[in-house]
Amino acid sequence: MHNKHVPRLPAIASLGAALVLLASMLGSLAATPRSSGAASPRYGGTLHIAYSGDAVTFDPAQAFDDDWLLIQGTLYNGLYLLDGQGQPHLDLAAVPPTISADRKVWTFHLRHGVLFHNGSELTADDVRFSLLRVLDPHLKPSVSWGQPTDDIFEGSHAFVSGKTKDVPGIQVLDRYTIRFVLTQPVAILPYILAESFNMIVPKAVVTAESPSAFASHPIGTGPYMLQSWQKGTRVVFVRNPRYFHPGRPYLDKIIADINVAPNLIALRVEKGELDGFGYAPELAAADLQQARTDPTYSHYLVTTPVVYVDWLDLNVHAAPLNSLALRQAIAMAIRRPRLVQLLGGTAEPAQQLYVPTEPQYDHALDRHPPYPYDPTTPVAWRCPDAAAMMAPNSSRICVQLSEQNGSVREAARCI
Repeated sequence: MHNKHVPRLPAIASLGAALVLLASMLGSLAATPRSSGAASPRYGGTLHIAYSGDAVTFDPAQAFDDDWLLIQGTLYNGLYLLDGQGQPHLDLAAVPPTISADRKVWTFHLRHGVLFHNGSELTADDVRFSLLRVLDPHLKPSVSWGQPTDDIFEGSHAFVSGKTKDVPGIQVLDRYTIRFVLTQPVAILPYILAESFNMIVPKAVVTAESPSAFASHPIGTGPYMLQSWQKGTRVVFVRNPRYFHPGRPYLDKIIADINVAPNLIALRVEKGELDGFGYAPELAAADLQQARTDPTYSHYLVTTPVVYVDWLDLNVHAAPLNSLALRQAIAMAIRRPRLVQLLGGTAEPAQQLYVPTEPQYDHALDRHPPYPYDPTTPVAWRCPDAAAMMAPNSSRICVQLSEQNGSVREAARCI
């Protein structure tokens, strides 16, 4: 069972079936309560949050768990940045791209004078290098999880397959200009270029260091720099004085404690030791309900648009899940509204991998579910060979959790 931000290309469909369960929408407990007025930004201060998971790497091509969350909006930038509504806006790109009539050639002009944390200037060579890393079939310690999504450029598939050593569809035209030639039009390219794995890293630094060295001592262009990392315990980010967006960031420091049990995070928030959860889904339903009814904390709760989806990956190539009837029966046997209750109402039943902020989202699928919950429909009727599958010597279906936070465990028990 997975709960992650969904890559925006449907490549997963070629590997198996995805049974979508929930779309979640709760924002984290904020350091500053909501205000009905338009308050002016204030500079300074420290935000202290905590995560129940660990941080393993700060390499954007590799980070996937709570380290993936930690690098969002801190260490790196991409050509685009997703706003609070999930919409892409120009970031390292200085102006909107020039797009060919067939929409297969996108030319970007970069901002001038953007500096990495070490003082070197970001150029088109760094952009090209960063995207090639994501596609690299020999990337260490493992292939980037963004590789299938980025396999959209002319020559990228041959590069990913190890047949060539270059991707001609990623072209540096000059120091501040880069061109992408796509194999076919990709309307969601701005969303893809805003993905965390496509954040830009300094070529000179990464090529001079070992993969583990860069993962532990990351250098980006983001609003914050890594000050210290006590592995397994705490990560500290400090304000980047060279940040290219004028007047940003506002905070001086972000402290993130890691590997802290969710109930302890809630207790430390209550005691005033923490400003909030770093990852909202780690907040247990009971603690959320208490915060909602306590005027001390209710002002700190912010409901955000749906930003990620929980789903089950089903291996359709192996018995018993190679049976379409069985997969349909499973889909109709899961009571999604009950899962929403387990999350304290911070989710919506989902029937697809995409969320409403994404251009591929189909409203009709959620309004008219193709496989609605129907416990009155016997599995044996939907799946004629169900009796054989339930025999003592039959195959068993195991659900493996991709995460261990409380909400995911409760959802798995419900399923």
